[in-house]
Amino acid sequence: MNDIKNENQPEKETNPHDARAAKGWKFMALGSFIGFLGCVSTMLDIIPDGRDFSMYGLTSLGVFVAFYGCYLVFEKE
Repeated sequence: MNDIKNENQPEKETNPHDARAAKGWKFMALGSFIGFLGCVSTMLDIIPDGRDFSMYGLTSLGVFVAFYGCYLVFEKE
């Protein structure tokens, strides 16, 4: 009985922007997490020699990844 298709319901069309937007949201979440790790590791200052990497490296990388995710979500093709 499960093999019978309901002919009254049209098949869903997949929108390529939906997959791109989902990928963008994942990039935004990853970028914000990297930025958060950079902020926390800078404040805790566990390794004093790594402060510059935490402050400038991780935070800049997080902002770049998050903005790339914003580009994927908001840019229309």
